[in-house]
Parts: sequence; C-alpha cells; structure tokens
Amino acid sequence: MSFSNDIKNEVVRYSYTSSEKLAILSALIKINGTLTMSNKGLVVDIRTETAKTAKLIFLIIQESYKIDCRLLVAKKNKFNKNSIYVAQIRNNGLEILQDLEIYKDGALDSLPSGKILKKENDKRAYLTGCFLASGSINDPSSKNYHLEVSTNSLRHAEYLQKLISKFGLNPKV
Repeated sequence: MSFSNDIKNEVVRYSYTSSEKLAILSALIKINGTLTMSNKGLVVDIRTETAKTAKLIFLIIQESYKIDCRLLVAKKNKFNKNSIYVAQIRNNGLEILQDLEIYKDGALDSLPSGKILKKENDKRAYLTGCFLASGSINDPSSKNYHLEVSTNSLRHAEYLQKLISKFGLNPKV
C-alpha cells in the first residue's frame, strides 16, 4: 500500500460534523463524480480507489439524505489492477446536487458553494474531500515531499490554490 493510501485510510477514520461531511461529499462529487441519465432519472456515480473512502461516501449519503446508495466494485484492467469502488446514487441524485449547490440555476458549478463552506472547519473538510478524491502525498522522509491534488477545471484549481493559501501554505497550479 502507498503512503497516500495510508494517509487517506487514516483521514476517513476521523469524526466529522454534519456540515463537514457535506463539504467532503461536495468535493468528492466535484472531482470524482459522473452524471448519467437513466430511465429513473439522474444517476450520480462517485469513484474512488480506496474501500474506506467508498464506505465514508456511502455513510455520508445515508446519514445526510436518508436514501439508499449502492456500492459497486470493479477491477482495473491496466497497470496495478487495483479495485475501483463506485458509490452510486440512483434516486434523488438531482436533489442532492441541488442541496450541495453543485447544480444550480440549470447548470453545474465547478466551485463549491458558500453555503457548504461557511466555517473554517468546513473549508478544511472540503480540502480533505479533494485529497480523498484525487490527492497524492509523498512520505515526509523523502527528498521530494509534496502534496498534489488533481482537478479537471482550471477555475476549481485556482479556487483550491486560494483556499489552501488561507491556511499559510504556498500552493501552485
């Protein structure tokens, strides 16, 4: 197991408040979420490479929205052949996206909602969700110690840069 996965497995064990859980879920959906249409409506899939992160997503959705969420497991066919875990929201996907203000005014927003990130702890939790979604960190004992988070939107990357800099760090895009 990698150092990053060890850290991710440690981070998911923390106890989070309700608002922090929503911030984590928002980040995970923004970075690793995919939307598809089915005959039952909008389906939201949230992918992750760690089982414990998938379990956290599942629990947040159940606790916060009182709906069923399916957990699917697939094997990667390339390279290291690790498993991919998918938390799938088949019902009420649009309502969750609207509640998190990911979908508003008829469009998807690449930035997190101010409603979700009111408190400093919620902002930290959002960064936690970003790390769980696409983060990588090197072992502090290595020469090239750094943290990296990937996102598909330059606007989101620049937002994360500003958010991280508020905590006394000097991030780059």
